[in-house]
Amino acid sequence: MIIKVRLFGYLAKHCGKDPFKEFGFSLPENSKPEDLLKLLGIPGKEIMLVINPGEKEKVLTINDAHDKQNRLELKTNDTIWIYPFLDGG
Repeated sequence: MIIKVRLFGYLAKHCGKDPFKEFGFSLPENSKPEDLLKLLGIPGKEIMLVINPGEKEKVLTINDAHDKQNRLELKTNDTIWIYPFLDGG
């Protein structure tokens, strides 16, 4: 399945991506947010995820909602925004 991902702050630089653009990412069916983080090489301990921003939005933090994350499966065409907790400012 293909999802859309956008990385913010230092996460974009860490993965060599443009922080102002979404990019397509291929995942196996029934993947969970933590699977996405592993494939991108992002440690989950400092991450906040926004799934489908603006439409049926789900906001998860790895520390706060680990159990929820284990139950949440990503779907084709989901949009995932991944923020570090500290993003400058």
